[in-house]
Amino acid sequence: MRLLFLAGLAATATVFTACGGSDDSTTDGGAAVTADQGAPGADLGPGPAPGTDAAVTPGPDAAAPAVNTCTNPPTMLAAPDAGESDALVPDAAHPNVTCNLLENCAGEIHMSNGHGAEPQGSGGTIQDGLYVLTGWLVYPAGNAITSVTARGTMLVTGDTWEQSAQQLDQTATMTLTVTTSGSDLTRNYTCPGAHTDSRKYTVDGDNLLLIQPDIGTTKVEEWTRLF
Repeated sequence: MRLLFLAGLAATATVFTACGGSDDSTTDGGAAVTADQGAPGADLGPGPAPGTDAAVTPGPDAAAPAVNTCTNPPTMLAAPDAGESDALVPDAAHPNVTCNLLENCAGEIHMSNGHGAEPQGSGGTIQDGLYVLTGWLVYPAGNAITSVTARGTMLVTGDTWEQSAQQLDQTATMTLTVTTSGSDLTRNYTCPGAHTDSRKYTVDGDNLLLIQPDIGTTKVEEWTRLF
């Protein structure tokens, strides 16, 4: 079963059962999941109201908010070892291979079920700053694998985004440039490797929603700007 969080992780063909985890393929409603999933875990309750793309508001059954350790300015890690500058997901043989030096300071969140109307994307101006992943929703409700966890940190500087992410026991760093047109956002990855993806997006104050329709479901990443 393919679990998509960030496009950079998807490009590495992350497979849940190959990551050392159990094949937990049930939703929080107990029904077996057969479709590909998109990213984190506790049921966050009601999503955006119909006709809006407002930031997700956790319901009473939500897990405790993720705690981050981020600082201003962002913490940058030590440079990779000599000879390990190629951009790949770190592995046992090359633990320091990296696309950027951004520390993943975000707290852990769970894949969650989205409720209400699915966000459609309304565009907006994306502010520079440090963002952390605060929501990972799958629409319609009942399709999220709520045991799956993730952490994500993103530094936005103009049209350049640097990301550091973890899904289950898989970690990755990514560097990309972004272009927008209306409610459409295109991500042009320069590391690891060159590839492009696109999705809808919404800016709501300090919240950025990245909206990815998929086969039978829609995945929504909610990023919150800290500073």
